[in-house]
Amino acid sequence: MAQGRNQSLEVVAQADEANAALGHITAHITQISDMNIQVATATEEQSSVVGEINRNVEDINQLTMETADIAHQLTESSRSLQQLSGELDKLVGNFRL
Repeated sequence: MAQGRNQSLEVVAQADEANAALGHITAHITQISDMNIQVATATEEQSSVVGEINRNVEDINQLTMETADIAHQLTESSRSLQQLSGELDKLVGNFRL
C-alpha cells in the first residue's frame, strides 16, 4: 500500500513538472506568435511603402518624359524664331535707304 502511495505521489510530481514545462512551452509559443505578428505587420508596412515608391517613380518617369517633350518643342520653337529673325533681317534690309 505504501509503495502504491509513493508511486502515485511520484506520478503527481511528474505531472506537476510536465504541467510546468507545458506552461513554459505555451509562453514561448505565445512569444513566437507575437513576433510573427510583428514581422507580418512590418512586412505589410514595407509593402505599402514599396507600392508608394513605385507610384512616385512612375510619376517621375512621366514628368521626365513630358519635360523632354517640352524641351524638344522649345528647341523647335527656338529654331523657328531664329529662322524668322533671319527673314525679318532680310526684309528690313530691303527697306533701308
